[in-house]
Amino acid sequence: MSHGFALRVVVAGLGLSLVLLGASMGDPQITGEAQAATQPRMVMLPLVSSNRPPTFSANSSAAPSPASAGSRVGLNVNVTHTSSGSSTGNIIIRVHDPLGNQVYQKQWAAQPFQANQTISLSDGYASALGSALGTYSVSLQVTSTDGGSTYYNDASTASFSLTASRAGFYGINWHPTWYDSTWSVNQLNLMQQAGVQRTRVDVNWDAFETSKGAYNTTRLASLDAAVSESAKRNIKPLLIVLRSPAWANGGQDPRTPPNNDQDYADFLKFLVARYAGTVNDYEIWNEPDGSWAWINPDAARYTALLKTAYVNAKSVNANVNILGGSLSGWYTNPANFLSGMYAAGARGYFDTLSAHAYGDPPQHGNLTPEAVFSKWSAAILPIMQANGDGAKRVWMTEDGYNTSTVGVSEATQADYLTRAYAAAKATSNVDALFYFEWMNSSGGTDITQPSQNYGIVTLGDAFKPSYSAYQSISKLP
Repeated sequence: MSHGFALRVVVAGLGLSLVLLGASMGDPQITGEAQAATQPRMVMLPLVSSNRPPTFSANSSAAPSPASAGSRVGLNVNVTHTSSGSSTGNIIIRVHDPLGNQVYQKQWAAQPFQANQTISLSDGYASALGSALGTYSVSLQVTSTDGGSTYYNDASTASFSLTASRAGFYGINWHPTWYDSTWSVNQLNLMQQAGVQRTRVDVNWDAFETSKGAYNTTRLASLDAAVSESAKRNIKPLLIVLRSPAWANGGQDPRTPPNNDQDYADFLKFLVARYAGTVNDYEIWNEPDGSWAWINPDAARYTALLKTAYVNAKSVNANVNILGGSLSGWYTNPANFLSGMYAAGARGYFDTLSAHAYGDPPQHGNLTPEAVFSKWSAAILPIMQANGDGAKRVWMTEDGYNTSTVGVSEATQADYLTRAYAAAKATSNVDALFYFEWMNSSGGTDITQPSQNYGIVTLGDAFKPSYSAYQSISKLP
């Protein structure tokens, strides 16, 4: 009686097994090709492959949390090689914002590991002032150096949160190009004492570019002085470019947009290049949803100008912040205008939404700051969310109460200023409020005219109570 066995090694993927082919007792020994015709007993004996993929464990941390938008968040990574022997792998860390969008990736290529070795690495995510607020997730991945295999993958090894930054929250409107540089210096000194962090400056295109490529040197000198003196005091200007010159719109009212949007864009490019390093924020027109600022308001027509301006400004400085919308108060139903902008393809052609919110009598009702921001939020934020811009940042570039005989008292103006900043901070997406305005203006001192009495300072540089209120509120985080 013979007991015949044949040994066959089966290779399956990266594993190995032994198959013993045997014959029953009493059977003749079976060899060669005859084995294929038998029904052998199969005994699987697993063997450890020397080609098994390496294994890893990992963790990460992010600090500080919460962090202010615009700050740097430190990322620390620990990856442990839990296999015997040596190995090499790529370590990849990714950051995703609250909407699930990847906003950052860092790869450390071909990291060498010994058995049970831990590698610790550090990096940082530099958030932008306009970053979405909320919880960010940090993911880790370890892959083979040839990219063919993933050894470790964890979609959420750490998290951190971003909150609104109050750096640059306190802004104010003023008109330096109406005056000489000496006046601007004096006013900037008072602004610095009040704690002003940003200013909004109207740059009337029709007053600056007298013909294509030719500029009013007096106006330019006033703007140059305002920009340079602001920089010395760490006050950041936002420039609004509005009003078409006659040569660009066929001699029509300056509130009529140009016949060729490229003419507007060329002037914007001139400004972006001239003030590179000192001005990073530009607003495309003022209140185009109102006939007082744009003849026959048209959301699609405005969006066409916005798109051209955006692309051209970015060609000079990819990091410039372009404000779009400049929506007037909720009382003019800017929701319809904003919806029209999105319908015309505005999404992706402005970095920050500009909007205005007034509640003072007689033109704007008689509303408290809390009511104004509540109504504005209810009207505008759902439209942004419905169009994929739910995380986009908002600058309230005008808000104020006039102290004319038909407005509010100076004491009420001061109270409402304080409450307006508090309400703005409590409103989702809002990163800045520019109070309207620094000084009584519109060419006179008539106490019966609302437009001449919005300032927190009089034309004679006397402080209203709202100046002290601004000084106090600007010290808060």
